[in-house]
Amino acid sequence: MYFLAYCDIVPTPRNKWISAKRYVESDIVFIIYTGAPFYQTRALATRDTWLSRVTHKYFFSSTPYPSLPVTVIEAGCDTFVNVPHLLKRLDEFNHTKALVIGGHPFNYPCFRKKTQTIEGVQYPSGGAGFFLSATLMEMMYPKIEQFFQDEWPTEKSPYNDVAVNCLAASLGVKASLVPGFWADNPQQTLKQNGIKRLHADSEPNTFHYVPPTSMYILDEFYVFQHIDRLANDNNLNELVKFTRQFVAVHYELLRIKKNECTLPPVKST
Repeated sequence: MYFLAYCDIVPTPRNKWISAKRYVESDIVFIIYTGAPFYQTRALATRDTWLSRVTHKYFFSSTPYPSLPVTVIEAGCDTFVNVPHLLKRLDEFNHTKALVIGGHPFNYPCFRKKTQTIEGVQYPSGGAGFFLSATLMEMMYPKIEQFFQDEWPTEKSPYNDVAVNCLAASLGVKASLVPGFWADNPQQTLKQNGIKRLHADSEPNTFHYVPPTSMYILDEFYVFQHIDRLANDNNLNELVKFTRQFVAVHYELLRIKKNECTLPPVKST
């Protein structure tokens, strides 16, 4: 069981699961940035694991692909997301407010007229993923095209996570930073931060730079962890709900893969 390797890396709470109180999974739209070279590797691994249990999901890319819900416009597809953990981070936030919510922050300058450097932002890692509230999206929508056309030096600074946060800052919105967003995979996060810091928060939201094979293994690990916690809590209602969802998604994926994959014919001897 490959997933057992993560027992020595990430936090492993055994019980006392508390569900998110304010939002449910279907309240969130998950947008995944990808590209044609990754469609059959990273993007499919993401689609087949944690994203399979998400209601509203889109892959953003410049190339259509029928096996993925691709929206043709220009979180990375190598980001693992623990959705039940993630939802709990939103309990204190009101979606009717203009909000950017994320973690693992970096600093970068903003620009005016493409060449003038102005006060920068502390922005949440795009690789680890971040939230934009519906209210902020409504504020940004009429301005985003002009912002990239007139203000942001796309060729010099092709960082969409920085650009989005600079646009938000120009509207008076600074990022709200919360724990649990990791900008690297579990192994590198442990190496760079140490076990004490990694385990300081027992319910991480995201890990970045997760290869396709590891995406399956990490998802398996957290599925079993969630089931074990619910079972240890004797939380039968949540356990049955999660198990039924998982089984339904499993068979839906089998139907999808049947249409995607045709094995070569075998000649009888």
